[in-house]
Amino acid sequence: MTLTLVTSNDIHEESDQEESEVSEFPESDISSCSGLDPDYKPPKSSSSGEDFSSPDKGAPNLSNEDEDEDLNEDKQQDGKCTINKEKNSQSYIKRHNKKQQVNKRDKGKSVITIKTSTKREGFKRAWDKKHYCLYCSKAQSKISRHLERKHMDIKDVGYAFSFPLGSKERKVLLEQLRNKGDFRHNTDVLEKGSGQIITWKQPSVDASIKDYLPCPFCFGMFRKKDLWRHQSSCKTKQSCSKDRDDDQKNTRGRVQSRAACLLPIAASSDGCQKIINTMRQDDVSFHIRNDSLICKYGESLYGKHGRVRSRHQYIAQRMRELGRFMLVAKEMDNTVRGLEDLCAPARFQFVVNVAKRLTQFSPGKNEYGKPSTAVKIGFCLKGAVEVLIGQALMNDDDLSEKKAKKFFELLEKNWRNSVSITAHQTIQEKRWNKEDDIPLTKNVIALLEKELSKILTRIEIRGKRGKKVPVFLTERMKESNLI
Repeated sequence: MTLTLVTSNDIHEESDQEESEVSEFPESDISSCSGLDPDYKPPKSSSSGEDFSSPDKGAPNLSNEDEDEDLNEDKQQDGKCTINKEKNSQSYIKRHNKKQQVNKRDKGKSVITIKTSTKREGFKRAWDKKHYCLYCSKAQSKISRHLERKHMDIKDVGYAFSFPLGSKERKVLLEQLRNKGDFRHNTDVLEKGSGQIITWKQPSVDASIKDYLPCPFCFGMFRKKDLWRHQSSCKTKQSCSKDRDDDQKNTRGRVQSRAACLLPIAASSDGCQKIINTMRQDDVSFHIRNDSLICKYGESLYGKHGRVRSRHQYIAQRMRELGRFMLVAKEMDNTVRGLEDLCAPARFQFVVNVAKRLTQFSPGKNEYGKPSTAVKIGFCLKGAVEVLIGQALMNDDDLSEKKAKKFFELLEKNWRNSVSITAHQTIQEKRWNKEDDIPLTKNVIALLEKELSKILTRIEIRGKRGKKVPVFLTERMKESNLI
């Protein structure tokens, strides 16, 4: 095997060719050339002939000379040669700041998960479920043993363990204490907006907290669809007094509304809480519970119309409109958490886009699929911003007050041109395009026959009494071949 070396004169004469050859030449060959020939000494040349092996020259980007010399000596002994590049401080700072921003954004997110069943190798189930103590709020895998060792001096715990081992009463009482501890932990998680929910039965697949509600008797978390089935065989409910059973008769259809009363609500009065609990328990009502501004807006409406019971449905409709609006806003922007995040002048155009998407706006036809909803949303947003301004005034928060007032001015001036005018025009066009002719269905024909029979009976009564039949009736009857 022979090695060919390139001199400095050749480098100066054919610099373009040499640069391409060095770039295409693999690192292993370069290192072997410097390592196999111990007598080889590279010539001192200009910038075009940079030295790859000498530590004194050819490394302009090195900051510490002593460390670089030690590294280069070690690499020469191994028969390898590398180029050390200095780290760009600006790019490093940018990446570091970006990572910090991402971490802050992840910490600010409200993440509520549900404990799922885990499996080991061979699809064997891992019994790793832990329950939370009602008295010390600590997670325990053996909650009954923990209660017996640590909290035996408490009255309820001592009463439960007073029954013999394996008895039905002992199992029911210990289950109540276990479910109450888990329920307290679950309510804390819902109030904080982050944590893990402990359900009565662990799902095997990832589930959403929106699909679970607590039982009002045993306080265990069950799926909404299966809650009525559980209550029919709930041991705690069966062990309750007869008076409580009599109060809960004939209320099977309101199982979810009674269970929703146990969930925490962001900020509202007792009257507004009842309205929220009587709603349909779905994604919209779940968001309303966690959105403080929507709850306060509902509370202000309850202060105006709460005295009239028939207006409670109106209050629920206004709150649900804002709830549906916020669900669409969350789909379009993951950083949005509540209605207060959108009440800023810089977010006005985004609010308009959310309203158009919710009301099925078609830019080609310039019309709304749900024009009445577009008008109502503007009205509800104005009311919610007024509540936000009042809250900022009470808290003496000048910054949020200015933002809310500017956003309210935008709603007053630009919402009409952006949304309301086109929505009202769409409503009028739909009224004009309604067909005047009523389709002759079986029900319509039956109603017409009843009306004609009434007219004929009136005519017969008039004839018997010797009164004349009106002329217009006789003419119409002749036209319709009834006479």
